[in-house]
Amino acid sequence: MRWTALTLLAICVPGLARAEEPPRSLVPGLNVSLFAEQPLIRTPTGIDVDARGRVWAIECNTHFRPSGYAGHPSDRVLVFSDADGDGRAEEPTMFADGFAATMSVAVRPHWLPPVQVADGPAAMQQAYVATRAEVWLLEDLDGDDVCDRRTALFRLDTRG
Repeated sequence: MRWTALTLLAICVPGLARAEEPPRSLVPGLNVSLFAEQPLIRTPTGIDVDARGRVWAIECNTHFRPSGYAGHPSDRVLVFSDADGDGRAEEPTMFADGFAATMSVAVRPHWLPPVQVADGPAAMQQAYVATRAEVWLLEDLDGDDVCDRRTALFRLDTRG
């Protein structure tokens, strides 16, 4: 396997001790670079990259939320792009909001057929989001990069 022009996207979490040297890859040709950091995103818990090269990230603001936390009141799915080509994210689009204890996101690959879960056409842009208690299918029906339909695919209901 050759790792020639691949760049690994890294999200910086403030408050963590910064090393003297930036992170680096031990794989020749694989680069690690900062793509987004606060204030664009706080407490990231999961990322994926879509076919257009955009980074989808979970901003988790609810799991063990400390008192006085100034972040957004719920978890959300943010979509980052690098429109000017400088290797850094611009202001993200908020794809979806209103989640709690959110862990991960996976964007449906362009080669996989859309999932049909409701009457009418399936959305061409779909993403799966996992929280502590649910797995959601999120769909953008009109191409504006904002979720128009949420379908709970799985719910875990326990006393714990």
